[in-house]
Amino acid sequence: FALEVANDLPTAVTVAGNNQDFLQDMVSYFHVNSFRIYTSHDLLGVQLGGVVKNIFAVAAGIADGLGF
Repeated sequence: FALEVANDLPTAVTVAGNNQDFLQDMVSYFHVNSFRIYTSHDLLGVQLGGVVKNIFAVAAGIADGLGF
């Protein structure tokens, strides 16, 4: 996400945790017009979503590199 944030492109992330006050602090500290933080209490779901996203990203990069 760093490249998108550095280029001021619209970016969204999810932060998960059990402490609602901490989650709200993260939202208030980092929220700007082009960067949104969404909160969740589903730790496992957020972790699995990140893993699946990375698998698809690697596969897309390989496909692109092979000219597909």
